[in-house]
Amino acid sequence: MTSRRVWKDHHENNGAGVEHLKKRKITVKDTAFDYGEGPTAYNARREIAWLSTTIENSNELREVELVKHNISCVAEPFRRYERMAFSRVPDINAEDVSKSVVTAVNFHPGDELVCTGGLDTHVRIFKVDCKANEKVHTLAVGAPVFQVEFCRVNSSNHIIVAGREQLLFGHVEKNVIEKVMLAKGTYTNAGFIQSPDSAFIGVIGSSQLTLISQKSRTGVMTLRSNSRIKAASFDIDGHHVFGCTDDGFLHYWDIRTQRCVKSAPGFGGVKKLCVPESSGKIITGCDNGITQVFSIDSIDWSGRRYDGKVAQRAEKTLSNLCSEITTLETSRKGDVIAFASSLKRNSLRLFHIPSLKVIEKWPTASTPLNYVSACALNYDGSLLAIGNTRGRVLAYRISTLQ
Repeated sequence: MTSRRVWKDHHENNGAGVEHLKKRKITVKDTAFDYGEGPTAYNARREIAWLSTTIENSNELREVELVKHNISCVAEPFRRYERMAFSRVPDINAEDVSKSVVTAVNFHPGDELVCTGGLDTHVRIFKVDCKANEKVHTLAVGAPVFQVEFCRVNSSNHIIVAGREQLLFGHVEKNVIEKVMLAKGTYTNAGFIQSPDSAFIGVIGSSQLTLISQKSRTGVMTLRSNSRIKAASFDIDGHHVFGCTDDGFLHYWDIRTQRCVKSAPGFGGVKKLCVPESSGKIITGCDNGITQVFSIDSIDWSGRRYDGKVAQRAEKTLSNLCSEITTLETSRKGDVIAFASSLKRNSLRLFHIPSLKVIEKWPTASTPLNYVSACALNYDGSLLAIGNTRGRVLAYRISTLQ
């Protein structure tokens, strides 16, 4: 890797102070590059660009390390999210590839297992070691699978499956599936949400959210709305639920009183909703490809109008994709968000929450994502699983350069 400087700081050679800075163009005749004695603004920009590229082999990694040690004037927020390396590992379902579109991928809370589901009516469970990825079990559901997740308890061996107009509980070791009786009008095709302590499961209906107890496998309460609920997510305390409706409102329910505490306008077109743990933020994915980051404390619940229109002031607006957001997932640690669209090839991006920056230069044009239909991150965001329409579940290890 060779580069050349576009200017040379005057104070590097004559020892002059900062007040005598003077930039002049220099001509480099050969391909060799001399970094000089002191870091410059140009060096810092080059480090950010180099460290945000995908590193495939140890030689490039060593080269990046050499560049890093010569430069030390990069701000800390950039150091945290830019210095990431992506390396592909064997596919998670390489032993048993799905025969149709992969619609769901989820990591076990202990990160040692991964479950996948698809339109081929099967749920497959793999043991993840990034080498062989041995298949552990296969559950035949008998209907297309739209969402599958492990119960959020480290010692749990249960999975939750949402199919066509049905909700199922499965036991991994016993290979047993139990069907849950749902009220009329419950729309399981939209999936479900889990509380942080796995006490409740929320199933979206036409204009209601039915909460089901995971212990009794029965409905215990219903949260109602005046319009259809498009997306929902539990708050990190487990006692409140956020929900976006098709009339453009964000509702905040208290499950202890089963009432809507407050509502905020300005959330029209939201298709996906996510509340990362310990971040104090709400992530929304819209039908126009826009992903927005809101601070929970800064949401205006009064319905005030900005510029003649009902709107909320987003902390960050991401317009990296141009088609409807169909996948919005976060790691349980809450540092990385993955958002994707299944309507366009290679439409997936990663977002770093602490720095409010999109991870650039990945995926590249040569990354074989195809049409992304599902994705998942493990607890600390070090392993990314991507399901596509070819029936494959790709795996990428995310490492931070120290």
